[in-house]
Amino acid sequence: MGKTAALVLGIMLLAGALGPAPLQGAERCAPRADFGLYHTYDELVTELMNLTNAYPALTQLIPLRQTYENRTIWAVKVSDNVTKDEGEPNFTVFGGIHAGEWPGVEVALNFLKFLVTNYSINATVKRLVDGSQVWVVPMLNPDGHVYVETTGNWRKNRHPYTGGTGVDLNRNFGHLWGQEAGQTPDASDYCGPSPFSENETQAVRDLVVIHRPVATISYHTSGGNILYPWGSTLDSTPVDQRLPLLAYNMSLTMPAGRRYVPERASSFYSATGDTDDYFYANLSILPFTIELYKGYESTPHESELPAILQDNLPSALYLLGEVVGPEPPTPVNHAFHISSAGQATVTPGGDATVQCYLINDGDVDENITLSVSAPAGWSATAAPNAGISLNGSAGFNVTVRAPANARAGEPAPVVINATASSGARASHTVNCTVEQVHALSVALTGAPEASPGNEFMVKARIDNNGNGIESMTLSASVVQGWTVTIITGASTLRNPFNLSAGQNATLDLLIKVPLNATHDTQANLTFTVRAASDTIKIVKNHLFTPARLPKMSLVTTAKSIQFNAKENYTIPVQLINEGNVWENGSLVLTGTEYATIDNSSAAVAPFSSQTVNLTLHGKKKGNYTVTVQFIVGGELSNQTSVYFSVVANETVVPPVPPDPVPVIVILVLITIISLALLYWDLQRAEEKSREEERLRKARRRPLGRIEPARKRLSEDRKERVL
Repeated sequence: MGKTAALVLGIMLLAGALGPAPLQGAERCAPRADFGLYHTYDELVTELMNLTNAYPALTQLIPLRQTYENRTIWAVKVSDNVTKDEGEPNFTVFGGIHAGEWPGVEVALNFLKFLVTNYSINATVKRLVDGSQVWVVPMLNPDGHVYVETTGNWRKNRHPYTGGTGVDLNRNFGHLWGQEAGQTPDASDYCGPSPFSENETQAVRDLVVIHRPVATISYHTSGGNILYPWGSTLDSTPVDQRLPLLAYNMSLTMPAGRRYVPERASSFYSATGDTDDYFYANLSILPFTIELYKGYESTPHESELPAILQDNLPSALYLLGEVVGPEPPTPVNHAFHISSAGQATVTPGGDATVQCYLINDGDVDENITLSVSAPAGWSATAAPNAGISLNGSAGFNVTVRAPANARAGEPAPVVINATASSGARASHTVNCTVEQVHALSVALTGAPEASPGNEFMVKARIDNNGNGIESMTLSASVVQGWTVTIITGASTLRNPFNLSAGQNATLDLLIKVPLNATHDTQANLTFTVRAASDTIKIVKNHLFTPARLPKMSLVTTAKSIQFNAKENYTIPVQLINEGNVWENGSLVLTGTEYATIDNSSAAVAPFSSQTVNLTLHGKKKGNYTVTVQFIVGGELSNQTSVYFSVVANETVVPPVPPDPVPVIVILVLITIISLALLYWDLQRAEEKSREEERLRKARRRPLGRIEPARKRLSEDRKERVL
């Protein structure tokens, strides 16, 4: 019996003796009425958490990425020193890349639980785990799986595109992408808009690029096949002959009569953009796709599941054994790790240098080659190589540069990969964080002139030119007597005011001008924006001049005056300024030969008055008119006139012009008295007539006698009236 056949037989005996441990005893949840032995996404996450909590020295639960619907893609690392990258060969198992192919999830989970639960009780399992780093991703397509849980059969993820939903994740990898796959979003094998457009495929790519597994298994259903590259008809390069040999030996681990068919994937059916061709063409990985179950259902009845698990556990253990290899007669430990502060802070567009160390944990000297990967838009460099002696260490610097548009707090994991000439590998992540750059600008716009007693608006625009959210406190003030209110829309703005990076906000400042605001003063509006971090305080000033509102009047105490000749008469003239500007002008007097004024100019402050004296000269007898004019800037502002009479040596009595009002009053009184007397006579005559009528009736006089008497009475009455 050859060594390969012996190893295959040993794996079969091991798997057969131990059985599919996760389905025995209390470790497996009782079958549910809805999905039975199959796990929902939530059940799987709970199972993985419980498993890693129960075996913290062997397992590490690692979130790879979030899906479009914000579910976590979980990976479990299994290793004897699980928190370190020991440079041991890596082996990766994937399940559930197609949403409706549920057995793949269970086979991957079963393999994971078998390694963990048998590590301490079986020497072969212990050697496999101690000699490798195993990565298990049981459910690569959580969104699609959850959709199937509630809706029905589905293949793709749930990322919507115009024309359809979902991408076939096994057509979205980079090798010959889109050549033999659906091109429209409504196709069941839609390859996506670009290679690695989906979070799920990016998660797989990053995992294998960083850890470079020697071999991988991806579980699908159905058909009963063990497939290896090439998966398309477009590749004609002969493949590594280890691939068909390993596939054949994997089939030998299965029970006779239930063995799967080993074959090139393109013989099963042709496709491009799948996991295996990408792994093999770009990373020299030995990849296999196993189509579980020899029936046709993507998710066969749960009664078929125990046999599927039992048939496929030995093949996975066999391939892991090939990755680990036979136990060396003289073990040499090639192990090293990288350490650093683990964190760096970078300004947008700036550099940061991180001091790192290579530490040799193995048994021999190592010659190390370093490489660094950074997120899109970032750059990172490290020393190209370094040597570390046994039990020694070597320092090196990693320089990280952030993009100029990096947002504050944006996480950027920079991964340092180290590969020894012996093949040992180590990786380390430096978490870079972008510092916040505080940059605000404020602009005020509004008319420079304001009308007293009115309200007007000033626009305030705030721009956040920094790279993070700013929480700002706003305030505004103006000179005493003026009022200002910060408003937005129809409500008063509440502080603090938050503004995201690159955004701006326009606010209104409502200003009320007092009625007595003078034109020669300026009102300074002060608008202050203060960042909550106290790193920025911006004060903007805006000057306003009240509009010019002139209103001037001249008033005298008398309009008509009489005094004796050879005398003078002085009266005050009051200049009243009811406007908001200074009134500076000249006083011009008409009739200067018989009148004088004590000031030829005046300057009257806003909302005040000034008095000048007008002296009238009684040089000779006569009637005169004097006009005082106030001239501003060559134009008449206002004027007032005074009329006066000069009499010769008479008692000064103010001349009273004839007034027609008393004559009219007398005529009105005479008319009223006459009408009253007439009314009185008519009343007397009517009473007398009524009395005579009564007498006639009493005497029963004939009608012929009454008529002459009535006629005489009527004539008498007319005479009285006349």
